[in-house]
Amino acid sequence: MSKIFFVSLILVFLIFIDIVSADYSIDAVEYPKELLIERGWTNYFNVVVKNIGDLILNNVTIYFDGEFPQWFEVTTNKTDTLQVSSNTSFTVKLSVPADAEAKTYSFNLYIKSQEITSSKIFTLKVFDSKKGMMFYQLQQLELEIEYIRLNATRVENSGKDVSSVMDTLDEAKNYTDTSKDYINNEKFQEATDLMINIENLIKKASYDLTIAPPKVSPLSTDYSFLYNLLIVIPVAAVVVLGFYVLKLRGRTSVKSTSPIKSVVEEKKPNLLENQLSEAENSKKLVEDEFKENLISKESYDELIEKYEKTISDLKQEIEKKKTTP
Repeated sequence: MSKIFFVSLILVFLIFIDIVSADYSIDAVEYPKELLIERGWTNYFNVVVKNIGDLILNNVTIYFDGEFPQWFEVTTNKTDTLQVSSNTSFTVKLSVPADAEAKTYSFNLYIKSQEITSSKIFTLKVFDSKKGMMFYQLQQLELEIEYIRLNATRVENSGKDVSSVMDTLDEAKNYTDTSKDYINNEKFQEATDLMINIENLIKKASYDLTIAPPKVSPLSTDYSFLYNLLIVIPVAAVVVLGFYVLKLRGRTSVKSTSPIKSVVEEKKPNLLENQLSEAENSKKLVEDEFKENLISKESYDELIEKYEKTISDLKQEIEKKKTTP
């Protein structure tokens, strides 16, 4: 009986500990950290709230505090019950009077339930014209471009190839120049469309930077120069030797030149075999470089095709020499 009592006491203690350790917690997981608006205009935005605690929350709502909290109106009702790890969304209407001062305002966003309250700070930038607001948006995009460019330079110095990233950033920068012309000429829709393209290019550059491949040494990719060098030098040597033999034949009898001619003919198959061996070694080197991700698939395919053709041609030439009396 005492054992049962002792076990029951332990279970009660564990349950009590579990209840005490559980807590209420709530947070805004999506909200605008910076709002932009032209005075005299009305905008709408969403706030997504999440129950990040261990217990159910009740009567969840949001409200604002700051210099002019009346500019904000929560158009959706409160959420009666918010389960653990669940989200709820609120739509907010923002109306800025036409006589509001054009400046940056600071506000607090409060996320409140029956059990707990948390808050976030965000800013509201009010502009006196659409042109001023769009120039500010474009300036932020230019700052993002330069920030990524600095990161790309750092990544490049660590041994990565960021050429595609830089090309994308250059394209985005060219679009910003065109956008400025649109804004100055009050072609706001054209400028807006172009800034969307700039944002997409920035996202692309950011992603490409995360997967930038290692730089490839020119010696490891441009095998054509090495291959030509291996071919040209032996061929040039044969030409010089042949010229020497022909010259010597003009000064000596046929009997005296026949041994030299025989030596040249014997060396020619060896030369082809050496070239074949060099081509096969070069092909193997390309395969190893590709396995180590030091060259691209396009370069690999192009080089392998060249070497396989060279190897095939050399083998045919060697067989032809062997069968020729």
